[in-house]
This record gives sequence, C-alpha cells and structure tokens, in this order.
Amino acid sequence: MISSFQKSHRTVFRTIMKSSRLLIRTSLLAAVLLGWPKAAESEVVELSRKVGFLVDAEENIHYKIITGVKGLESVQFYEINKNKYMARIAFVEFSNLKSSKRYYTLKEFTDMQLRVNLHPMITEADRLGIRENLTYLRTTETIQNIPSGQYVIIKHRNGSRIAGTLTSFEDNELEIQTPVSIEMIPLWNLKQITYREEIKNRSSWKPTVYTLSALSGIFLAEGWNVQTRPNIDYAWHYRFLGATLGLLAGAEAFQIFSVLSSPTTDFKLTPDEMDKLKD
Repeated sequence: MISSFQKSHRTVFRTIMKSSRLLIRTSLLAAVLLGWPKAAESEVVELSRKVGFLVDAEENIHYKIITGVKGLESVQFYEINKNKYMARIAFVEFSNLKSSKRYYTLKEFTDMQLRVNLHPMITEADRLGIRENLTYLRTTETIQNIPSGQYVIIKHRNGSRIAGTLTSFEDNELEIQTPVSIEMIPLWNLKQITYREEIKNRSSWKPTVYTLSALSGIFLAEGWNVQTRPNIDYAWHYRFLGATLGLLAGAEAFQIFSVLSSPTTDFKLTPDEMDKLKD
C-alpha cells in the first residue's frame, strides 16, 4: 500500500521534473534563436599580406595605419561582423604595456587595406630609420612626462648610481640636483631611471602624520625640560613650542610620506638603444 504522503511526494517530484524539462527546452530554444553559444564574437583578420595578422610599430608608421597613439607597439584587427571591425592597439605608457580599441566600418577598413596595398613595401633600411627615431621619441617623451622637481634614481651607463631631484631636461640632458652637487647626464648615458608616474593622494593619512609630528615635537620639548628643569611656566611654553614646530614639520613629513608611499616605475635602455640616441 502506498501512503498518501508517498503519493504526494511523487506528485511533487513529477511536477519538478516537468518544470525542469520545460526550462531546459525553453533555454535551448532561446539559445538557438539568440545564437548562443556564439562561436567567437570576433575573428582575427589580415589587414594586408604586406603586414600579416599583426602590425608592428615600424609597419604602422611606414604605412600610416593608426595615428594619434603615442608609444604604439602593435595592432591586430578583428572582424566583429560583416560591417564592423575592431583594432586592438597595444601601446607603452610610462613603461607599462597597455591596450585600447578602435572600431571601423567595412568601408573604413577596406580603405585602410587599399592604402597599405598601394604603399611601397617596407624595407630593412626603412625599419632601421624608424626604429632609431622611435627610440628617441619614446625616451624623450618618458623623460618629459616626469614632473620637474621629482626625486629620481638614475643608473649611469658607466655603472654609477645617481639619486636626486630632476630639475630640468633640455638639449637631451637631464639636470639632477644631488645633496652635494648638480649632475648633467646626457640622454645616451641613461641606462635606467626610476621615478613615480604620479604622487598618490594620501589625504586620509594627513591627521595621523600631523599628530605624530606634533607628538614628536612635544617629546623633544619634554626631553629638554628634563635636562634643564625650568619652572612650570617655561616647561609648558617649551611643550607648546615643540608641538608648534612639530606641526610645521608635519607638512614636510606628509609630503615625504606621500612620495615614498607612491609606486615607482623603471624606464630602461639597452646598450644598442643608448648608442642610437648618441648617434
């Protein structure tokens, strides 16, 4: 004998199974109608046999394919659909490799193809000239983008290390103010420079830094009081003076803290690149 509870349980089970099968069928129908799963939203396409599937920086300049992108490293084209194409652009910004996208209509893409196909084939001599110019442009652009007055660390071509404040960059020379002298470093002797792309906003730490600076001033004043044993009025005067000087020093301490807590970036040049800059 089957109890009423078992019958009820079976009824609920059958209802769930029917609902599940209906949901699966509905999902499959929607997948067919909507084209899901899509095979691939985009497919890599060849711009021209002259450049293949990946356009490098030298080819881009020679054939004038993508303009207005500084530090461009490579370009790859994708067919989104029959009337829409996308260019995935890899470029270097502050020594970091980044990417961006540009979209083109079918007409714009075919016009680009025609322009490349009608242009003379790139030669090794063309590549050499473009490469030398790219090295110069990439290096000068990086140095010019470093804010004047920023603390930098430089590795010289001769192996020495120079740390100080970048005060200027003119006529392909960096002027570095060190604690003891002013160093003039030609661009072609720059093996590596370490700098900060931006100084992080650490305003939330400002109360803490100022408080610690004020307390440091008070502790120094208290140390003076212990040594000199002044009367109570002078003792409080020295404490107040120490706190005031500590707060004034807090502004400088906060600036130093903001700089040192910001991430650094390294820009390096190979010996061949340094030779190209010198030539």
